[in-house]
Amino acid sequence: MRGCLKMLRNKKIKTILLTIIVAAMAMILAGCGTGSYAVNEKDSETEITVPSRMRLFSGYDCGFSFLYPSEYRIGWSENDGAYVYCGEENAAPYVLIYRENGKNMSPEKYFKSTDQLMLKSFENVESTPIQEVRVLEKTLYLTRYQCSNGSKEYVIDRYFEPYPDFYLQYTAISDKAGSLDTLLYYAIATSKLAEEAYAGAYSDKVSLHEHTDTGMSIKLPDMLKLNDLTIGYFASNDNAIMVALLCTEDGGVPIYNRQDFIDRAAANPNFVANFLGVDTANFSEGEERQFGGKSFYCYPMTMTSGEETYTGSLCIANADETGCWMLCYAVLDGCPAHDDMMALCASCIESISFK
Repeated sequence: MRGCLKMLRNKKIKTILLTIIVAAMAMILAGCGTGSYAVNEKDSETEITVPSRMRLFSGYDCGFSFLYPSEYRIGWSENDGAYVYCGEENAAPYVLIYRENGKNMSPEKYFKSTDQLMLKSFENVESTPIQEVRVLEKTLYLTRYQCSNGSKEYVIDRYFEPYPDFYLQYTAISDKAGSLDTLLYYAIATSKLAEEAYAGAYSDKVSLHEHTDTGMSIKLPDMLKLNDLTIGYFASNDNAIMVALLCTEDGGVPIYNRQDFIDRAAANPNFVANFLGVDTANFSEGEERQFGGKSFYCYPMTMTSGEETYTGSLCIANADETGCWMLCYAVLDGCPAHDDMMALCASCIESISFK
């Protein structure tokens, strides 16, 4: 986003290519014999910065998070896990990440079950021996399957990442061997088990903030980076923004009340977009609602920034004297935990109170 939102995204930029190179250099293949096998330890890192041009998958109480390139699409299934689609949704090629509980799951036992699943699901199934794979400090086990389904041929790489009480599995499905290796490196190298490993990870935790200058109090999600302005709050991360402001002027021109704000928005399609620092902001028919003892008129809102679309709500109420209160939230369409984030932001808007 431009304007306020772009200014507020003060992220430490890291080179994506370096991540690939490091992961690729750290990947070592060796034969996996029967018997003993490596078991990974849970990571404990928190508040890791998300590099530019990357997006964070988190939420759904899935027990893991990871990064993926921003040009790809994400999907979620309670039964299957997190999908990263490289083309059309619900179609190969894609990478699938899933966490399963279970103690003492060995590579041999795991891939015996996987072999049976492949034979039931595909035709002409061929597989490689189990290989041990090291990516950074993680040890995984890999088998590559070549198979067909009717006239379509597939290459399926299945990675098994064991822990004492559970395991992660990564599945890459494509029609060409190695075509998803880069995306797999991203997913494996950046996957974390801590619920809040990455800054901005989805969390339903909120905190009450009391704004001294305006006399407003409101709950805001802890996952959003908070900016305390003289006229209120602006909070954001890559997937959402929330705004609670006392608007008294626009470029030095006084805003007298709610109706004045609404009239200006109707006369100038860019009025609200400029206020929020985005490309466009469009509204549909709204309704009157009561928050904090004030009457707000709330509009369903869609806004765009670059190629990204955000959906949310804009609510306007008269201030006690001149000006108006503006409450706004917007969530990136298709982002992880989208519906949960929408509900959380909506509940925070309703928490506002005034002295």
